[in-house]
Amino acid sequence: MEIESEITAADMLSFVARRLGQGVSYLEIGVSVGKNLLQIDRQVSNASLVGLDVEELNPFLRNQFSGCVNVGESSAPYLVETLSKGLVEKRTSLKALTSSERRNTFEYLSGDEFLDATWALLKGKHFNLIFSDCVHSGEALRTELKFLLKYRLIDPNRCVMFWDDLHSLDMQLAFIDNARTLCKMFNRDDNAISMYRLHGTYGVKRPMGMFSSLS
Repeated sequence: MEIESEITAADMLSFVARRLGQGVSYLEIGVSVGKNLLQIDRQVSNASLVGLDVEELNPFLRNQFSGCVNVGESSAPYLVETLSKGLVEKRTSLKALTSSERRNTFEYLSGDEFLDATWALLKGKHFNLIFSDCVHSGEALRTELKFLLKYRLIDPNRCVMFWDDLHSLDMQLAFIDNARTLCKMFNRDDNAISMYRLHGTYGVKRPMGMFSSLS
């Protein structure tokens, strides 16, 4: 396979993570098989990484780590639509993965991003780098920020948030609204908001958005 030289979303995220320096706390909303998440994991050290997806932990991603233990689970089962198996009954679960090669902590949250119980399992964490690449709708983007704010999951001192696949006007409007909410939170103006066309882990360039509290 030919390796292209153009910048990808993972490159941009890795660059920002290095600018953040020590204490990177990364949340990826929409993990799929983990190709992007693993790239971030290999670019940082002494960091905390969490991946959120409605799918169960992919075996490929699981096999990159030496250990995996269940550290949390919601009590009530629910029905949810997945890409891999269609409509399934599941419980939201949080798993901790370990690696003998890296000094990062790594957790995988499997649950419906539209449910309060999913986000409740992250209570107490503070993320300073967030990548939204899950359900591609304006409603989903607004729901994500609602729960990030409700559970105070955003690091109040510094935060950079990316949004992928902003193809529709609905998503672009939600992105602008979300980014402006973060501007108010961090006392920044619209100069903290930007849009790009970047490659993802595959395919052609697509519109992406970013808010950054960094100067």
